[in-house]
Amino acid sequence: MPTTETKRQQQVCKSKSCKPLRRPEALNSHLLATVLLVLIYGGQRLPAQEGQAPRNTRSAQLRFAKPVLLSDQNRKQDGVAFGGWGPHLRSVLRMNDDSLWYVMDHSKGDVKNNDQLYYLQQQDGLWRRVVEQDLIPGANQGYAHVTNGKEIFSYGVNFRLEELHECKLHTESLVRLGCTVVRNNIGDPIALGGGANYVGAAISPQGTRLVWWVVVTPAGTQQWRYVYNRGDRWQGPICTNLSETRGGLSYIYVRFVNENRVALSGQLWVGAFPDGSAQATLTHFRLGDPIQGYHTLKSPDEKGFPKSGSDLWVNQESATVHAVVEGFGNGLCDNKVHYYTFNLREPWRELTPLQSFQGYFRARFTQLEKGDLFLVLGGATGSSKIDVLHMTKNRITDPVNWKLANKLAPAMPGKTHYAPTAIWIENRAYQTTAVKDLSFAITGEYPQKDHEIWFYSGYFR
Repeated sequence: MPTTETKRQQQVCKSKSCKPLRRPEALNSHLLATVLLVLIYGGQRLPAQEGQAPRNTRSAQLRFAKPVLLSDQNRKQDGVAFGGWGPHLRSVLRMNDDSLWYVMDHSKGDVKNNDQLYYLQQQDGLWRRVVEQDLIPGANQGYAHVTNGKEIFSYGVNFRLEELHECKLHTESLVRLGCTVVRNNIGDPIALGGGANYVGAAISPQGTRLVWWVVVTPAGTQQWRYVYNRGDRWQGPICTNLSETRGGLSYIYVRFVNENRVALSGQLWVGAFPDGSAQATLTHFRLGDPIQGYHTLKSPDEKGFPKSGSDLWVNQESATVHAVVEGFGNGLCDNKVHYYTFNLREPWRELTPLQSFQGYFRARFTQLEKGDLFLVLGGATGSSKIDVLHMTKNRITDPVNWKLANKLAPAMPGKTHYAPTAIWIENRAYQTTAVKDLSFAITGEYPQKDHEIWFYSGYFR
């Protein structure tokens, strides 16, 4: 469990008190609020806020169903790991039969030890745990999950055996295919390496699976390693040497640009641990090759650079990568998300944010099969603490002018969910199936409600 992330609990910001209105003003405000509630109740939609573009016809057709409790057993341990840790590892997963699934770790005691995987499926609008799978003793916290539309693949490190493990579930039959060691193309266990941690996984639209982790070499330096499988056998590991002053490549989000190139957003540790600092990074690499370089990110944060990756989206028509990264702040109220772009044909260079979103902690992208692009923001800002920015396909540019996006604010499940610490979204980094509707899940406020996971569904009527 990484100390720098899991033990850092965010300051919570309470709403400021409001001045009381005089009686005539109060009555007028009450009547106006009542009319607005009647107008928006059916779709749980709020109008664009000041400074946002007027809603277009398609955005006006977007409706959010009432949030549904996905699970009240989200893994957390007060003082050790908050429930929003590791949003890069999980996702709402869509199968070929259009069913929605969600997989999460379950620990019977210390969250550093992983005992089971819980598989949840949406049935008749509600979420139910349909099957569990036992992990091989010694499994580390934080398994990563992807799907090819029929099977769910889960990847994690087993500390006791020093192995990379793969667990599989067939979603149509609910047959648990067990957990086994990942083997290379000649049948030997993958060379994991010492001190392996920070596992992650992604899948391409054609089904190429990518799994990565970080290790400490015998010389004391670090390597970022990955393996990939195009459907027949595992290749790798491919190793990228990390410098002593820029190591710990972790908390990684990736997007397949195509079947041969991958864009990556993550976090490096700059300087000697623990005296250095986390720093966000952006890069890309050809599958089968190590990382060749990085873009240097600058930001208006106090340190002059942002903290960690948050998500990616790739405009394949223009080979442009769109990235959101987490900035530095003094808690959720003073946090921010920065937006960058770069073209895959450009040399490594210094990047500055094209837009910054103040008061948000998490941000995730997804694009529907019809072309609609969404950026879902979570934090202590906005009328609902979740803001959804929507761009129709014909309005997408490089970079996206998010000030022209339509802002939607779905209702929160309750008063203690005003600062979601994780957003798990359905997008193509985790599944081969096209994204048909806007689907995502959030955690509640730490420490009261981050054991809960709530599911959101947005659809066009």
